[in-house]
Amino acid sequence: MCATRSNAALALLLAATPAAAFDPGDMTAAERAAFGAEVRALLLEEPEIVGRALAPGPSYAEEAARDSAMLDGLAGALYDDPADYTAGAEEGTPLVAFLPAACDTCAETLAQLHAIVEDNGATRLIVKDFPASAQSSPAGAAFLTALLEDMGPKAWTQARQALSELPDPGDRVALRRLAEAMGWPADQLMARMAGGATEAVLERRRGLARELGFDVFPSYVVGGTMIRGDVPPALLARYLP
Repeated sequence: MCATRSNAALALLLAATPAAAFDPGDMTAAERAAFGAEVRALLLEEPEIVGRALAPGPSYAEEAARDSAMLDGLAGALYDDPADYTAGAEEGTPLVAFLPAACDTCAETLAQLHAIVEDNGATRLIVKDFPASAQSSPAGAAFLTALLEDMGPKAWTQARQALSELPDPGDRVALRRLAEAMGWPADQLMARMAGGATEAVLERRRGLARELGFDVFPSYVVGGTMIRGDVPPALLARYLP
């Protein structure tokens, strides 16, 4: 489509919105004629635009129902994966965080999530360790997953803080040195990191994120609500009963 017709289409759409500043009545006769010719040419070229404009979009209720059905279908992977870190009320409302293995605010975010769980008293925190992006090394997330399996939640929490302070949390040499400095079984951890079971966990999380449409992290599922992208953790509490 040429740029002129795209601009005409945009103007037409703006004119149809209540808050639009564009008013065809302000045009001169020559401008109205030119505008009409462009719109006519556009509609002849792409008649499906009329159908799209007249077709009602999905209502909020319909979208919410679809989201709810999708979350129900993914409930096992979301809420019951034994490889995930959990805290809080076992039967509480789930707050699932797809949290990067390390980022500038990850340690603070985790502390705030724990505070929400403690203050609410009826929330179950679930953390799925994730690479910061598709381009990031998965080593940090693999390290945390392996550490949680071998050493438990206390060591996992300590590692979460430490990874945020590493220059490169995906550096396997640095991860080994961290394990040695903390007194954790470095050889065992590095072997588990590289093992098929850990990779299977990470792949489950990647697949789950794709199903949910999450491509930036942190992202969250709070109760029955999906929240894509980073938001202040305090706002998440508003979605909890």
